[in-house]
Amino acid sequence: MAALAVLSLFFGLFSGTVAHLLSEVVHSLPVFNSTEAAFTANASLFKFNDNFASVSLPLIFVSLVSVTAAVFFLVHILTKSRKVRLGCTWDCGTHLTPRMEITATGFSRSIITVFRGILQPTQQYQIEYMDAEIRYFTKANRVRLEIKDMYSSYFYSPMQDLVAKISEYVKQIQGGNINIYVLYIFMILIALLLLVI
Repeated sequence: MAALAVLSLFFGLFSGTVAHLLSEVVHSLPVFNSTEAAFTANASLFKFNDNFASVSLPLIFVSLVSVTAAVFFLVHILTKSRKVRLGCTWDCGTHLTPRMEITATGFSRSIITVFRGILQPTQQYQIEYMDAEIRYFTKANRVRLEIKDMYSSYFYSPMQDLVAKISEYVKQIQGGNINIYVLYIFMILIALLLLVI
């Protein structure tokens, strides 16, 4: 890349000489010398005089470098008293506040809108005005967005209710009379003896 850059700079500064050499190469090709009369009218396209550039290109290059250096030093002198403030790149060097940040709601809002029928979102607006009578100038706005917890509503809560009902039933059986439990055991033993016999 450095070699290509040097060649570009060379061709730019000495374009007159390079164009003259290229024109000589073009004139030496046999295809252009086959019919001399046909190219007489267009011969000026391939011929370059020694005074091709009326302004010296190296002089232009030196002038551009000088002007660039002068502007650089002038800006350095004018801005050397300024203090450099360092800050985080991703917040443009300023201190972020919650009013400036994008919350997760900005990303999830489209998903909530698409699945509105399942998620059933709710919105609550709270607006505080500067004057209670003239409601043109707001002092603060608050928006509360809520969605229904699908897992809790349709899975965990019904499962919890079912387990609670079963537990109540089992508790009633477990907290019964001991005499009834002895009767159950006695009846099962008699049934097993009858099956064996």
